[in-house]
Amino acid sequence: MQMYVNYYDRKVKLEDENPTIEILLCKNKNYAVVEMTLPEANS
Repeated sequence: MQMYVNYYDRKVKLEDENPTIEILLCKNKNYAVVEMTLPEANS
């Protein structure tokens, strides 16, 4: 996921836009998982 966030920030995002974050939501029968990725500079 980090690769996609970095690519978007470098190649797609405009200068006046906020940094990109990626949120992945997964749900299973008995539990839910949420993962969030920030750009490398914000780690």
